[in-house]
Amino acid sequence: MSLMRNWNPRFGDVYFSPDNGLNESRHVFLNGNRLSSRLETALSRGDGEFCIVEAGFGSGLNIYASAVEALRHGTAGRFLSYSVEAHPLTPGQCADLLAPFAHDLPPLESMLERYSMPEPGWNSYALAERGGLSMELELFAGDILDFLADLSRRFAESGRRAHALYLDGHSPRRNPRMWSDGVFSGLAELCAEDCSFATYSASGAVKRGLGKAGFIVRREAGYGEKRHMIRGEYRG
Repeated sequence: MSLMRNWNPRFGDVYFSPDNGLNESRHVFLNGNRLSSRLETALSRGDGEFCIVEAGFGSGLNIYASAVEALRHGTAGRFLSYSVEAHPLTPGQCADLLAPFAHDLPPLESMLERYSMPEPGWNSYALAERGGLSMELELFAGDILDFLADLSRRFAESGRRAHALYLDGHSPRRNPRMWSDGVFSGLAELCAEDCSFATYSASGAVKRGLGKAGFIVRREAGYGEKRHMIRGEYRG
């Protein structure tokens, strides 16, 4: 893949690892949240539900890879994903960035066909349906703090909670607004008792901020050239 395609000039940063973005996503976010086994447990009955909240949609790679994993392991229920992107990519840009992973994610093409340019605020996408299993994406085009405040209201009304958090904004040094104490406390308010989190960043400020918000933080091996990542659980 051309580095120019996998590059956000606004933040001077790549969208995902130039080595292999899909493998990075699987290592950090799917494996970091023990997604396969948890999806198999949660999506084995009609009233089951698994909810992911993501900070930083980007190309959508993490959500699409997770949805494909849900199709592999789930048989019934709802796969729900809530994500935010302040500067959404066009459908063509997403398709271009994700084209190298189409072979490893066979349902990706049909999922991308359902993606249209987001309007400001909430945008709803049906990612896929199979038998009794539904896959849904709610994408908020706007600021991270507005997203968290509105999602908190939605969750309070519905009684829904997050089971896994993906922290995938551009690097804390280049995009500090995505990694503030307000973001970490806002994410904590959304968590179910067993909520996990994972992020590629092992920054000391990120570890301290998450710990202050009530998360147990563990440092683990990162992907590719990144020595470390962090994952953990919410403990309040």
